[in-house]
Formats: sequence, structure tokens, C-alpha cells
Amino acid sequence: MHISYDPSEGLIRMEVLASDPAKAVDFSKALISYAEEQVDQLTLRLRADQMSGARESYEAAETAMLAAQRRVVDLQEKYKVLSSEVEVQLITAQITQLETQLTTDRISLQQMESNPTPNRARMDPVIRRIAALESEIASLRGKLTDQGGGAQSLAVVQSEMLVAQADVQTRQLLLAQSLQAMEAARIEANRQTRYLSVSVNPTPPDEAAYPRAFENTVVALLIFGGIYLMISMTVAVLREQVSA
Repeated sequence: MHISYDPSEGLIRMEVLASDPAKAVDFSKALISYAEEQVDQLTLRLRADQMSGARESYEAAETAMLAAQRRVVDLQEKYKVLSSEVEVQLITAQITQLETQLTTDRISLQQMESNPTPNRARMDPVIRRIAALESEIASLRGKLTDQGGGAQSLAVVQSEMLVAQADVQTRQLLLAQSLQAMEAARIEANRQTRYLSVSVNPTPPDEAAYPRAFENTVVALLIFGGIYLMISMTVAVLREQVSA
């Protein structure tokens, strides 16, 4: 087997010698298949090395993101609150509505008290309603800031929820960046892919290149002729010496 490389064209030429042309073709195909397998394994190893770091970074970012999401769910289950912002908005809306009603009742009470002969039968229900409204407003405000009965205030709940949700957003951003880095590594690995391309399929020769019968016959005749001449000259020299 003879292998040569042409650096100008980047081609590898392979010539396989065998006793039969068909066997030479089979040997050539087997060698090409083996070379392709080795090149593919080299490429896969190179791609695996380049992708391993990016894949590990992506998996770590994904795990951290899932853990952050789980913390948000745990806080929601712990405080029985789906969204702290929604809860605050609902309580604030209730307080606003009650304060509006409280203001109306206070104005009504002031009008009754300004009467020279106020009607106590009408004033007492208004006074009780004002007291109830003030108590309810105070209770709602307490839910926002006060901690009572072992329950956390909405301010604390909202603070923890906001921190957890911000962590989720940060982890999602890091996950997206890790995904982009992994895709960039995959593209770079594909650019460095090595492959073996067969320009010409192995073909049997029209006639056997080896053995070279004519050339070998000529060489043998020359060798034998040289040996014959040497023997003849030796015999002639010996005869002259014997005659002398």
C-alpha cells in the first residue's frame, strides 16, 4: 500500500496492491471506512469537549431557576397568598371604600349635631356605624403592617415575595444567557467539524500493475547477462594463466 499527500490540493492518494483487483478494491473500501470512523470519533470528542462546559453551565442555571420558582411556590403556600401585590391592592381598595363611607357618615353626624334639637334616635345608629367603620379600617391597616396571632403582616409577606420573584427573574435571565452560550458553543463546534470526503471511489485497474512481467524479465536478463560475462571473463583469465 502506498499513501501520498498533496499539500497544494489537500488530497491524500492511496494505492493498494493485492493479488487480485477485486481484493484491492475491497481493501481500499475497508481502509476508507476505517479512516472515516476515526475522523468521526475525533470530531465527536472535540465537540463533546467544547460542549461539556456550556452544557454544565446551562444545567446549573436551570437547576437554580427551578429552585427559585419553588421558593416562590413555597411562600405562596406558607402565607396562603397567591400575589402579595394583589392582596395589598385589595386591602387598600377596601380601606379607600370604607374611608369614603366613613367621611360621608361623619358629615351626616356633623349636620345632625348642628341641629339645635338633634334627634338622638337618628344619631345613635350613625355613631355606631362610624365606630364600626373606624374599627374595620384599623383592622385592615393592621393587616398591612402589624403582626398578630403568629401571622406575618402583608408588608413582610410582600417583601419576601418580591425578593423571591426578583430571584426568579434573575435566574431566568441567567438561564437565557447560558442557553445562548451553549448555542454559540454548538455553532463553534460545528465549524470545527472534521470530515473525510472521498473524491474518487476505489476502482480496479484495467490491467495488473504488479507484478511487472516485462520489466522484471528485462532486469532478470540483465542480471543473468552480467553474471555470465563475469563468469566468462573469469574463465578466460584462468585459461590464460594455465597456458602460461
